[in-house]
Amino acid sequence: MDTTYYSSEAIALLKVLVATPSTSRNENGAADVMQQRMESYGLMTHRVKNNVWTICPDYDASRPTILLNAHIDTVKAVSSWTRDPWRTENSTGWAPTTVAAASARCSRPFVS
Repeated sequence: MDTTYYSSEAIALLKVLVATPSTSRNENGAADVMQQRMESYGLMTHRVKNNVWTICPDYDASRPTILLNAHIDTVKAVSSWTRDPWRTENSTGWAPTTVAAASARCSRPFVS
């Protein structure tokens, strides 16, 4: 399987998320991005406030289930930072130099 497509899609999504201010309790923009992206893949989404999820179309309650959970909020920028935390590009190209890029931390998967 060629993973080039998936890698470029993931990087494109990360760039959009990094460029979308989404400090804690103000993640509406990032939630919109995630919901729109999921729906663009043909997934039916559910949303409560800024919590967005989908259920795999192949879901089978009789099979083991994996729940993936990730945060989409970021910490607030501070004046001492020397780079724009919402930019994903610099003079050398791709530059994940922001806290937002690192904040999509996945928790341990839940398997039932």
